[in-house]
Amino acid sequence: MHLYLLLCLSTADVDKPLTVNGRLDNEAICFLIDIGASCSILYSAMVAQLNCKIVQPEYHHHILTANGTTLQTGSQVVATVQLASLTTRHKFAVSSHLPWSAVLGMDFLRRYCDNIDPLSQTIGFLYNAKNTRVEGKPQTVNILEASDNLNGLESILIQPLLTRTASPYTERLMLASLLRSLPDVFQYGSEEPERTGPVHHEIDTGDHHPLRQPARRIPVHYQSQLNTLIQDMLNKRVIRLSTSLWASPIVLVKKKDGSLRLCVDYRRLNAITKRDSFSLPRIDTTLDALHGAKWFPTLDLDSGYRQVKVRPADRQKKAFIIPSVLYGFETMPFDLANAPANFQRILQTVSQDLVPSQCLIYLDDITVHAPTIDEHNSRLKNVFERLRMAGLKLKPTKCVLLMQEVSFLGHLTTPAGVKTDGKKVKQIVDWPVPRSYRKFVQYFAETASPLYQPMEKGKKFVWSAECHAAFNTLEDKLSSPPILAFPDFSPSDGPFLLDTDASDLAIGAVLSQKPANGEVVIAYASRRLDKRKRRYCTTRR
Repeated sequence: MHLYLLLCLSTADVDKPLTVNGRLDNEAICFLIDIGASCSILYSAMVAQLNCKIVQPEYHHHILTANGTTLQTGSQVVATVQLASLTTRHKFAVSSHLPWSAVLGMDFLRRYCDNIDPLSQTIGFLYNAKNTRVEGKPQTVNILEASDNLNGLESILIQPLLTRTASPYTERLMLASLLRSLPDVFQYGSEEPERTGPVHHEIDTGDHHPLRQPARRIPVHYQSQLNTLIQDMLNKRVIRLSTSLWASPIVLVKKKDGSLRLCVDYRRLNAITKRDSFSLPRIDTTLDALHGAKWFPTLDLDSGYRQVKVRPADRQKKAFIIPSVLYGFETMPFDLANAPANFQRILQTVSQDLVPSQCLIYLDDITVHAPTIDEHNSRLKNVFERLRMAGLKLKPTKCVLLMQEVSFLGHLTTPAGVKTDGKKVKQIVDWPVPRSYRKFVQYFAETASPLYQPMEKGKKFVWSAECHAAFNTLEDKLSSPPILAFPDFSPSDGPFLLDTDASDLAIGAVLSQKPANGEVVIAYASRRLDKRKRRYCTTRR
């Protein structure tokens, strides 16, 4: 008897090679089925990861692929291939330039493949065993598209990862293999990402009549850049011409590089929109969840809001007007009142079983936290698969992997704890009154008290020597910041301690914890007293 394996295709287009999920030497892998490859090929990094047996150390050949390119091989190995119930040993040529983890070529297909049927959307494999039918839905891809995506992934993310010396090379190879198995999670080039499927953004304005506002005058020296922006958004299908009864004016904001960002003044629309009560996570609570982690890969979605569709009935409400022309957004603009809440809900729904145990999400910023490198890769894969299922794309240039110290939500996260971000500190040193890092400065309120006195009602503003000294003190404390530890709620890590104090000007507190290796500070808190509370007795303060 022969075993006849049927693997369902996701398209009837037989001109497109397909991928099938299987195992190679008992490791999960995504095989590319390539009828244009004369032999089966394995990416060189996979050889080290799988510890494959080398059968020919010197195997120098030029292999022609389906897209017309040639690959240079260096050796030949043998490994066990598993596709459902089919298990067999097979030889692979090894190439360091392969844009895929593993390719099953014509040598494998001639031996085991019976047919590829576009009508039933199946591929059949013959093997010595009883007759069995196996169903699945492996992804179908175009070899040229897959090659382009992987080439982009190689240059943008994988090669910098492999050449970095901050982590062991074997760990980087394992992560590179993971990235190569999921290239469609990333967005490449200037093309706009696809929109998410079932989730739509709603703009509930009740029975309010359409709001139509006039166009604002565009400065002459901005007109050329605006025309370029509009044409680019039309080409990417972000906007379209509109005949809506609604119209909101635009605002052009200059970026740091001198280019313009097109924003829409939706203030009147937002004023009549029913608010979404879904709240964003607290930043301090989010950072506390990182306790015990030593690896902090961060991911960033590519134009995240633009990947979300808007409910068809509400699309006309997003129309914006420039002189003589009315346009409408096809996707969710970030200027809308409920856009942040809806976007947060989408991502938390997609990753609900992973938050906060494996990853943390704040709008389009995602950080995966892990105590070990194996967990790092495993949790990354889980997040990638959730994003792929939702049709969400990542921007590879903004993804930071295999790092133990990263900037997240304006703070620097490390295995030891969280501390102020040096870039943010520089901005504070070069900028007036510091406000963002109160919890990092002990007795902040009392130290800063002279800075508040000139702003009291009825007083003339005078920058005194006391103000200057207080400001310099805060600068010094922020320039050499303490590391705040993550709270550990396990019973074995010691009790929490709360120390409080009061002076004539302010009250303060220090939250700390006392594990076996000594006391660590978790947060500082302080508040300046108003005139009424300064008259309280010491115990009441």
